[in-house]
Amino acid sequence: MRPDPRTRSTSSLGPLPRRRAWVGGGALASVALVLTGLAPSASALAGGPTAGAPAGSTTAVPTTGCKPRSTQQHDEEGRPMTTALQEFLDEEVGRLVEGTQVRTGGPDHPEGGCKGPTGPTGPKGPPGPKGPKGDTGPKGPTGPTGPTGPKGNTGATGATGATGATGATGATGATGATGATGATGATGADGATGATGATGPTGPTGATGADGATGATGATGATGDTGPTGPTGPTGATGATGATGATGATGATGATGPTGPCIDIDTYSPSNTEDFQAALYNGKAFVGKADDPGGTIVWQDLTNPTTVGTDPANPSYPANACGIAIEAQGNDAYVKVITTTGTVWQTHGNIMGGTFVWDEAWVQQTTPTPVVMRSVPFKGDLKHGGAVNRS
Repeated sequence: MRPDPRTRSTSSLGPLPRRRAWVGGGALASVALVLTGLAPSASALAGGPTAGAPAGSTTAVPTTGCKPRSTQQHDEEGRPMTTALQEFLDEEVGRLVEGTQVRTGGPDHPEGGCKGPTGPTGPKGPPGPKGPKGDTGPKGPTGPTGPTGPKGNTGATGATGATGATGATGATGATGATGATGATGATGADGATGATGATGPTGPTGATGADGATGATGATGATGDTGPTGPTGPTGATGATGATGATGATGATGATGPTGPCIDIDTYSPSNTEDFQAALYNGKAFVGKADDPGGTIVWQDLTNPTTVGTDPANPSYPANACGIAIEAQGNDAYVKVITTTGTVWQTHGNIMGGTFVWDEAWVQQTTPTPVVMRSVPFKGDLKHGGAVNRS
């Protein structure tokens, strides 16, 4: 093994580690101790006894301070370290500390020197940065059920729940055994007399009894009614006509009799789907409508001073109406009456769109007045001067 260039040989105490190697080696030696759990024993570094040597003997150490690689090393508990592992750690630690200069030698040992003793453990470095959080490990098995805790206090009584729906009626149970006959109770009071029952059917006719004795003759009955008159005999022969008597005096004119009832009716059919009627009866005027000529008429009273049922009011109806008429044009219709005094009255009806509404008052119209006829002298010439009209 070639000398370790990291040591100095000028000291009387043997090879001394360089300061840089001392500091760096101490730090890396701590890493090596953590990784391998091994460290050179103090007795090996001081030249103590080796494994297998007699008690009290020591292993010679070269004056250069180098320790042969073949020398067996031990850890702090006296356990031997293998040479291969020791050399591997020496070279790897040296490479990390000195770089390429470990193998080529330093300025004091260009040819390379021996490895010096392991320096003391360096101070503990600062904690490294916190590594990234590792992946979540698999879920561990469920632990055993813990012991049951003490019984808690009784909770407050909950609110009464809503009454549930009535369940279905259960099946009728079997009839129980008949109980023993009870003692006879006291006789109750007499009940009220019941209603007389219906007459029963007539029984069969009994056997005919024996003829009784003949009774006494009854009293004479009353005289009967007179019979009907007999038929009239045949008419006798007509007698001779008597002489005509003298004409008697004309009798006085009799009083005027009461006016007879005024009854009248008028009709008007503006189309084959409408038929209007107006009638006067017992002094009242009526208006009616049928869906077609000759159809069923629905009448309405036109004399109501106020509304009666479904009939609207038609105030101001005149007294003594004795004639009636109806007319219609477009959406309007009129019923007219004339009284015994000659006055004329009318009321209006709405017939727009098939309606038939009469809810207006009666209005007096102009009273008709007789026209005085004037006498005009005739100036015609009866003489004919032309040709006679011949066929």
